[in-house]
Amino acid sequence: MSVIGSNILAGASSAVSDYTIDQSCIFYDAESRYMSRTADSTASSSTAWTYSGWVKLGQTAYGSVFFMGGPSVNDCSIIATYGTWPDLVLVIRSHTDPSTTSYRLITSQYFRDYSSWYHIFVAYDSTQSETDRIKLYINGERVTAFSTESYPSASLAEPYINVDTKNQMLSRWGTDNDTGYYDGYMAEIHVIDGTASVGDFGEFDATTNQWKPIKYTGSYGNNGFFIDFRDSADLGDDESGNGNDFSTTNFGPTDQVLDSPTNSFCTLNPALPLYTYYGGMYREGNLTTSLAEFAQTGYTGTVANSTGKWYWEFTMNSSGHSGAKSEAGIYNEDSPVWSGGPDPGIDSTGAIMYGYYDGNKYVDGSSSSYGDTYDFPDVMGVALNLDDGEVTFYNEDVGQGAISFSGTSFATASTVVPGFNCESSEGCHANFGQDSSFQGVVTSGSSNASDDNGIGDFYYAPPSGFLALCTSNLPDPEI
Repeated sequence: MSVIGSNILAGASSAVSDYTIDQSCIFYDAESRYMSRTADSTASSSTAWTYSGWVKLGQTAYGSVFFMGGPSVNDCSIIATYGTWPDLVLVIRSHTDPSTTSYRLITSQYFRDYSSWYHIFVAYDSTQSETDRIKLYINGERVTAFSTESYPSASLAEPYINVDTKNQMLSRWGTDNDTGYYDGYMAEIHVIDGTASVGDFGEFDATTNQWKPIKYTGSYGNNGFFIDFRDSADLGDDESGNGNDFSTTNFGPTDQVLDSPTNSFCTLNPALPLYTYYGGMYREGNLTTSLAEFAQTGYTGTVANSTGKWYWEFTMNSSGHSGAKSEAGIYNEDSPVWSGGPDPGIDSTGAIMYGYYDGNKYVDGSSSSYGDTYDFPDVMGVALNLDDGEVTFYNEDVGQGAISFSGTSFATASTVVPGFNCESSEGCHANFGQDSSFQGVVTSGSSNASDDNGIGDFYYAPPSGFLALCTSNLPDPEI
């Protein structure tokens, strides 16, 4: 479920591909996660470099860096987001000192799709004609609409990227500037010391016309690198053959997850909160939420379905008062969920929820006895059966009983989406199949179970026939 408008650049759905990417890495701004190295060889090219990377956005804001070279925010070359969330654009620019701009491109399109992956490709070659000295491609399409557009002078040597003794960083402005941390996912990061073309990294699917990754087989030059995050114990390992490894800061093995450009998993959707009172934050790749005291937010997932059997897990972390109203379950996208009152899932129609503190079920705003109460770090499960019209909640792998859609707003619902309501300093940790550690908050007892298609990493085995909410399990689109 993407939020896309006429001036919003949508990500690439994960098309079927012969080349698969099996993992990604979660970058988390609140924990200042970044990777860095110092270029230590003479550059193969002083006038050309190439960046290719896949990203899936978290709650990224102004000045979040994908890749940079240089010492600080005012003395570097960068590829980063720019603007006030959610009106994010992409900026490519270089400052050789605080007062001099070597080049700057800022896109006119916004980046607001939190359900899909973006492939970002940038080619710098100052020996080309002016408007070809920097080429930007998003999902295989060249970007030509910029709100700001200035190019390097002819044959200008790049001052920072791939330059000997200069910092090279993922997710930070510079070693003397503690800002610019990215929030979201990265996968398949290639930087070439020299030239490459966008077709070296991806192609359009012959059937769906979706942009999909292919294996890069070209050279990297002296200071180029390839970070694929395949080794959870060494996430900054360079696979290019150059040995240009990156050191990692504030990462751990659980920051490697199964979400990838060839199989995108459901997450929580910052573009579509159902309700916000004092604001809710999305963390850890939109899999964790956090709130201030007395705040309240209703969260939805990025994948909605009308058929099939689906399973996901959650745990809730409480630091608020014991009277808080927090639940997890499902929302009916066709029903006005706020018609009954201010608390999503409790007072409103269009929701079936399992209560945190009381164990009750809340169906279209009516409460009744249901199951056991739960608390952190209990791992809870949701088995949504859209084929038979029912949902079953699991408390530590014990089913609490099926709740039928008959007689509810869900009886005629066209689409159903995962939902959470959190209140008063509480947060939820969701696992839609990409990470059974729940971003590291659950550390033992995991069975690392997959669904019937062999997909996913769940704490408990999904019920037979129930699948992870990811693109590999979704029906093929109509062509």
